[in-house]
Amino acid sequence: MVKEFWSELLTKESWAMLTSLAREYDFILIGGWSVYLWAGMHKSKDIDIVVDYGTLKLLSGRFNLGKNP
Repeated sequence: MVKEFWSELLTKESWAMLTSLAREYDFILIGGWSVYLWAGMHKSKDIDIVVDYGTLKLLSGRFNLGKNP
């Protein structure tokens, strides 16, 4: 069994948001959740995605988006 880095509550909320986004938008999943889905490793607290400019515009109207430093 894999010992998780993040609390179960946090990862459940993140997973719920990820599945909601997947129903509404087209994107490529990268980062921790992609590793979890591919290899069953650690779950994640954040959601890392790649989108096209059209989807980015839609997301920016719904969420406060920012570039990672």
